[in-house]
Amino acid sequence: MTQAQAGPGSAVAPAGRPLSPYAKVRVRDVERRAFLVGVARELSLRTGTAFTVQDVLDDAGLSLKSFYRHFGSKDELLLAVFREHVVSGAADVERSVQRAADASTALDRFVRTYVRLADHPAGRVVFEEHERLAQVAPEVVADAIRPFVDLIARVGADLDDPVLGGPLTQRDAVVLYNVVVSCVRARVFALVPVDAPLDADEIWAVVRGYLSSRHR
Repeated sequence: MTQAQAGPGSAVAPAGRPLSPYAKVRVRDVERRAFLVGVARELSLRTGTAFTVQDVLDDAGLSLKSFYRHFGSKDELLLAVFREHVVSGAADVERSVQRAADASTALDRFVRTYVRLADHPAGRVVFEEHERLAQVAPEVVADAIRPFVDLIARVGADLDDPVLGGPLTQRDAVVLYNVVVSCVRARVFALVPVDAPLDADEIWAVVRGYLSSRHR
């Protein structure tokens, strides 16, 4: 059962430690906030980010007063949804990378898995809102995508390849992530229509070009 399906449930106290009335209210607030995020996340998978606050409330069976108790605006809700999608995507990428035999293969897997995720409805939500939300709340978005950058830095620390070069610095990891995002954005939202959008092989070739250029 998903968080959205479960609904805003009642607080459950640890064995032998009943919650105080204040603590029960706090727990219910946390549960209700998570419930609203879950409903909005499921809506985003069906409609993208075109849904309204009222759409969320209709699905959640809650009032507008309840919404504004937890979120100041739709953008605040979208930031929470964005973070949930990113956390899920980062976990998928990390599982793929962990199966790689070496750093070069791991970076290749990172790129290919990231491209695959971008084609998923959740990935499209992330790319639809990434740039706009980064202007609304840059620190929140930067913190949300940090798992991707940290994963590149961790994997790249072991890089030792005659073509791609040696270990990645933190700056290399940030630049590489931005390169991947730019390529995937061009794949998903091409400003100039093309017959065949960039595929994973082409995006990996761009990444390889950046990696090898570090030592020229």
